[in-house]
Amino acid sequence: MTAEEWLRYRKQGLGASEVSTVLGLNRWKSSVQLFYEKLGEEIYTMESLPMFLGKERQEFLGQMWEYWDGTTEGMIKNWRADTKIRRCKNVNAYVHNEDYPWIFVSLDKEINKGQHWPGGALRVGNGALELKEIGGYEADKWEAGIPVGYVMQNQTQIGVCAYEYGELAVLRDNREFTVLPFDFSPTIFEGIVTRTKLFWDKVIEGRKLMTIRYEAFRTSNMRLVDECDAELQKLEPEPDGSEAYTAYMKEKYRIAEPGLMMGTMEDLAIAREHKELGGRIKELEEKERLKANQLKNVLRDGATKIDFGEDGYVSWAADVKGTRRFLNKVKG
Repeated sequence: MTAEEWLRYRKQGLGASEVSTVLGLNRWKSSVQLFYEKLGEEIYTMESLPMFLGKERQEFLGQMWEYWDGTTEGMIKNWRADTKIRRCKNVNAYVHNEDYPWIFVSLDKEINKGQHWPGGALRVGNGALELKEIGGYEADKWEAGIPVGYVMQNQTQIGVCAYEYGELAVLRDNREFTVLPFDFSPTIFEGIVTRTKLFWDKVIEGRKLMTIRYEAFRTSNMRLVDECDAELQKLEPEPDGSEAYTAYMKEKYRIAEPGLMMGTMEDLAIAREHKELGGRIKELEEKERLKANQLKNVLRDGATKIDFGEDGYVSWAADVKGTRRFLNKVKG
């Protein structure tokens, strides 16, 4: 496919990489943005530098995975000796499952069947391999745990392909290579199927309204246009707590007409809860800063790490730019 054909194809359903957006887990795009993208006909072909590098370096990351034996040192040694530990392959197609026709999967790689997890059990069937290269802000977020959106994408791939497992290989900030295994979770996948089906049904209904709206606009029936707009708003995904939704609302409704409306009891309850949460967040942030500063004070005279053995550690060490970065990796 050309880039334009690929983007037009994605209008036909939801890709595994879009599941996190539907679930409100995407920092960069809200579910309501995705909803209107699926309704529209606009095709954007501009490719950003991160997108370009991600595609071009995907083959390289797949090769790193094949040499990875559980450690970075071993991976490098195996690479130099051309000793592959496992095998994966390209799947030059979109994968569909007739049980979930609104979802499609484009695998980064398929893990060949009959492969051993390094130092572990034999994986009998094929598996889904997702390759990620992250840096900067995303690499910092990784310290707090695996981004949930990556897990949702991998579980979608496993479920649609009817595999039993998948793996996530990540190169973080060109400093650390990690491979994480995932078994298929029927519970998680059932939730994905339910939420994406509800979303896609609304897209289909929205497309019908868009057709009616187009004809109404063409014939200057502005009353019907307004009615269609009102119905489309009812189909929009519910607001979520993502930063992407906040940015979307700020941009779309940046110009407001002066006006007054009476609030409902439900609106009042939400407003009160919002105010209460704001106060609690401020109090918690102050307490968090206090505890961080207390620990930094312990480390101020030369040490960069407090070791608690099996309970984890706290560090205040310099990153690659020479800036000291505070990390709390204490368990529990």
